[in-house]
Amino acid sequence: MIGVRFRFAWIVAALALAPAANAQLDPVRRDLVEAGYGRPLEGHMPLTMYGYYYLNRPQFRDPDIVLQTEITPVYISGELGIRKFFGPDTDLGIRIDGGGFAYGYNEFQYGRWSRDESFLGHGGGVTLGAYHLFNSGARIPLNGVLQAGVGERIYQRYRDTTGDFVLPHDQSVGHGINELEPGCDVRDGGGRGVVGDEPAGRVEQPDPDELRHRVDEARAAEPDRLHVP
Repeated sequence: MIGVRFRFAWIVAALALAPAANAQLDPVRRDLVEAGYGRPLEGHMPLTMYGYYYLNRPQFRDPDIVLQTEITPVYISGELGIRKFFGPDTDLGIRIDGGGFAYGYNEFQYGRWSRDESFLGHGGGVTLGAYHLFNSGARIPLNGVLQAGVGERIYQRYRDTTGDFVLPHDQSVGHGINELEPGCDVRDGGGRGVVGDEPAGRVEQPDPDELRHRVDEARAAEPDRLHVP
């Protein structure tokens, strides 16, 4: 059995295609719209149509305020960045995101989508982040990222999900990220700001292994209620 976590492509597109600068401030004003549709060459897969709007305002009402958002038909994520909030090289980011279909799970068996063991997931949350530039003025900046947040997850059956399939419990979740990110943004000459251009799902993405673990726990607890090929 092969379990593959699927996120609606509305959300995936916002993650993969929205301009990112490795946790550096995007200094360019942007208004981008993109849409697309994909289908597999064989097999029966979930819908893969997407559309999103990306907005970036490097000086939003103040030279030291940055606003960056990704908006899809079912999900929205935005971060307000404040330069030099904690000091000359340390910025603050406040991210809020939420919507539908971002935290579901789809089971695939031998290349085919098993609708009876798949489910929807909705939710959102708030994340605070500190972005520190360790080597100001260097040709290749070294950025430190520290993030923590909380969110809510609500799970729902597909129309085809079997009635005896055990869904994960609706839950509150916490998450955190700490990492170093070397790199530079040539548009900013090496970049002095480090406010994150983190796309929506990266901050609030649930761990696919956690979802698989919950499904496996349910199977182990009540094997006669769940179909296990």
